[in-house]
Amino acid sequence: LARISFEDMSGSRIYEMQKDTIKIGRAAPGYWSDIALETDTGVSREHMEIRFDPAASRFLAVPFSGRETTVNGE
Repeated sequence: LARISFEDMSGSRIYEMQKDTIKIGRAAPGYWSDIALETDTGVSREHMEIRFDPAASRFLAVPFSGRETTVNGE
């Protein structure tokens, strides 16, 4: 579906999105994420989801926290 490039405290990484919905969050015991970010507490443990809408053929970023989320620096 998509290739997601990102950088956290462990360095640059790439995640191959293979399903319609993925969860992104800070790595923490008791919390599961498809992309578990090694970062400080500025990122929530359950930070956001990325969803693919096949009917519209587009991706949606769905934030879970009130903390800032950027895509491509915006």
